[in-house]
Amino acid sequence: MTPYPVTVREAHLQDADTVADLVLALMAEICARTELRHSAFDVAENRRSCRERLVGGDCRALIAESAGRAVGVATLASAEGVGVVQECYVRPEWRSHGVGQRLLCEAQTLGRADGWHALEVTTPPLPAFARSFAFYQANGLAPVAGRKMRRMLD
Repeated sequence: MTPYPVTVREAHLQDADTVADLVLALMAEICARTELRHSAFDVAENRRSCRERLVGGDCRALIAESAGRAVGVATLASAEGVGVVQECYVRPEWRSHGVGQRLLCEAQTLGRADGWHALEVTTPPLPAFARSFAFYQANGLAPVAGRKMRRMLD
């Protein structure tokens, strides 16, 4: 169980910096665990881009919070009736407490309301992120091609 209750809500423009910072944490973790070389992340540019994407409707985001602190994020886009989880990140100390599952459940609820017929995600590189692959599988997404996984929405 989590030490505090977790809520999930859709992000608004005023949450753009929080969303951007959590996405940067995900990118940093991917680079570190896969030993990928990546130039320094530009925090200001990432925050600006996130604001533009949220305002323009190119992206929606869900934030998981506990005790006033953001503990996870999922960013979503859609194309031709398919919702795409672009990033899904839970702070390490909050993993295995149901936060990721809550984010995915809310993404599915949002997708059904928007008329999506499926939800897709591409996992980070394997084998470094085999645990992520297993998490998505345990939450109803099935492999469809390479690291791409899909769940049909009823």
